[in-house]
Amino acid sequence: MKRVILAIAFTVFASYVFPQGALPVDSILAVANQKLGYKDYLGSIREYNRVLRMQPKNVVANQNRAFAKFQVGDQNGALTDAQAAIKIDPKNRQAHFIIGEVLSGQQKYDQALKEYQSVLKAEPGNLDAFRGEVFCTYFMGNEKEAFNMVDNAIQKDKSQSMFFYVRGVLNNSRGKYSRALDDFNKALELNPGDNAFNVYLNRGVAYMGVEENDHAKDDLSKAIELQPDNASAYHSRGRLFYNMKQYDDAVKDFTRSVELNPNNDVTYYNLGMAYYRLEDFKNACENFRKSCSMGNQNACKMVVMNCTGPITGK
Repeated sequence: MKRVILAIAFTVFASYVFPQGALPVDSILAVANQKLGYKDYLGSIREYNRVLRMQPKNVVANQNRAFAKFQVGDQNGALTDAQAAIKIDPKNRQAHFIIGEVLSGQQKYDQALKEYQSVLKAEPGNLDAFRGEVFCTYFMGNEKEAFNMVDNAIQKDKSQSMFFYVRGVLNNSRGKYSRALDDFNKALELNPGDNAFNVYLNRGVAYMGVEENDHAKDDLSKAIELQPDNASAYHSRGRLFYNMKQYDDAVKDFTRSVELNPNNDVTYYNLGMAYYRLEDFKNACENFRKSCSMGNQNACKMVVMNCTGPITGK
């Protein structure tokens, strides 16, 4: 079953003007929040690190660093920070939401559903928590219920781009790429700026599904432009380049993806395959072994078949 490429919404706390010279913790936090607002996720993480070294129980720094880590693909780090925020503030909706996103990404849908529902209980109109609830329902095997949830939401309010985005992702997962494209196009028509990164990313995947590679490349490149520190976007474009047999470009994107998120076994495997097609067997085996050590059985098979002795060909 294909994974959903998730969206995430978040409230960035206001930034402040501060004097030159020594920076008090509040001013460092303001810089971090400003970087977060500009989607400089790696820069914001560095600043939140400074804040948390001085104030480990700063709830804003914990929840915001959790968000930034999630955006660059560090799900384990995001989970740890969000849990820390909840220890400080058990009702912190942002932290519960991020935990839901991480657990959903780990395919722990029953646990993630509880987190989304806790957010919806406090804030019934939260569209992103609704999106998470629908996705979890779908991937727990209740496909009909999930489609009914989003179809009913669309019937009640046809102006919400998020609802069309959600249905597009569900159609992508079912392999109904043409239907997915209709939904993603509608989402962009209604609000080009709403959830734009995720719409372009998932529409790029839909275009890959119908083999419209030029459109797929445009959308995935647009997603990278919007979030240049997102590992999933580079991974998806790397897959596209691999499918197009542009293996040098695939290597570049997979490499950037593992730089941003070194914890994804599939990316190491795909990077190994791209090197393999280039007949760079040393780097291919290095990445297969890394992926295998993380539990990827396909990579382990490649190691057994190709990396225990001389490799003579493809």
